Amino acid sequence: MSNTIFFSLIFAQLFLNGAHAVLLAWADYPRANEFGQMQELAKMMASESGLSDISFVSFVNTSEPRWLIHLAVMITLTICFYIVIVICVIRIRKAVSLMTSKLRDYNKQISAALLFQAILPTFEIAAWCIQIFLPMFMADQSTVMYIVFSDIAIHLVPVLNPIGTILLVAPYRRAVLNPINGVNTTIIRSVTAIRTRYNQASTTVAATPQMANIQEIPKDTQPGAVHE
Repeated sequence: MSNTIFFSLIFAQLFLNGAHAVLLAWADYPRANEFGQMQELAKMMASESGLSDISFVSFVNTSEPRWLIHLAVMITLTICFYIVIVICVIRIRKAVSLMTSKLRDYNKQISAALLFQAILPTFEIAAWCIQIFLPMFMADQSTVMYIVFSDIAIHLVPVLNPIGTILLVAPYRRAVLNPINGVNTTIIRSVTAIRTRYNQASTTVAATPQMANIQEIPKDTQPGAVHE
């Protein structure tokens, strides 16, 4: 992958993440005239669920234009993120054909880890949909506990991200599991080094016409022995 494409993808990711942060601050940050509604809603949630010290990170009415703009832009950003992932996959698959079998195997593992990381936000979006749309269909019932448990799933996504990478990529998996299982990787590296030196020493010498007059040494001759 060329440096131009690489830095372009990095810039695209930084721009999309920056746009997401600015959008959250503009659309979801509570306004001064909404503080009274926030306190009333916090009291209602505390009486229904028994939870205490309820605070809101964001607060916005779904009928306001800024929330609808937020929703539309978030859908667009999500599509752009997946477009970047697809571009990376296509570029990687083109480069895989030039690799050795071992590198291709590692590349498949890394691709599986990237696919896992790409699927994780889908579950996060599903949890957000539960928080947003479930109260609309269950207006006569309390949905606070559903929202709380779905929020727990949202916060577990960053934890599952590195765990999936460790389990899917063999070098990371060995680095984590070998100390737990008591496998001594130092011995394995030492044996590999010894075999490598042995293979380098066991070279084959091609016969030449000048070597035709050399007499064969008896097999029972030991180093240092003299035959008369």
